[in-house]
Amino acid sequence: PIGCRTGLCKTGMTVTSKCLQCDFYLCENRRQQHIKEKSEHNVMYIKEIGKKFEMFSVKTFTTDLNYINCVLPDQGDKLWIGCYYDGVLYHIQLQDQEFTIINRINMKVYYMARLSQNKILLSIGESRLKLLDTETGEITDSVYDVSPFCSLAVHITSNNQVIIGAGDTTSGVVVMVLDNKGTRLSVYEHDQHNQPIFTSPVSITS
Repeated sequence: PIGCRTGLCKTGMTVTSKCLQCDFYLCENRRQQHIKEKSEHNVMYIKEIGKKFEMFSVKTFTTDLNYINCVLPDQGDKLWIGCYYDGVLYHIQLQDQEFTIINRINMKVYYMARLSQNKILLSIGESRLKLLDTETGEITDSVYDVSPFCSLAVHITSNNQVIIGAGDTTSGVVVMVLDNKGTRLSVYEHDQHNQPIFTSPVSITS
């Protein structure tokens, strides 16, 4: 058995729980105390971890793509799906057991994120992200540029900051935070020991 890992127990009592926020393993005595002190934290029994969520397939749809590396929900039962390998981006309408292709764009897309109701940011492996107007289908350069790196993942926060994972073989790998005008607010690349933080930031969330 694993002993209590809070550093407060001297008896080596066996853990029963874990606080997901503090990343502490807790014995039963410390569990009760931790819940009182940190009522907003999520303290779970060890046997419950990994069993809280279940995933199952509701419907499946078959495409002609080699794989799907990016998906973006749209209004109603519509989706944007992309395959970088095939160099194609589909706008599709889901139906009962099949789907209809509304629009096809021939472009290699790493990642996409919704900037506004009718604007989607596209990361296509270049320094400057593209902007897709979903009403007209026009694709233009955006204000978001990660030079000298090449963009990978892109994520838009609730306060409209744009977070971009980027890198290349010579310049390294970074995660940048930009405002809605494209101004760089923060760049994350190395830790306090000057070691690279990231290897390949292909997905970002907040």
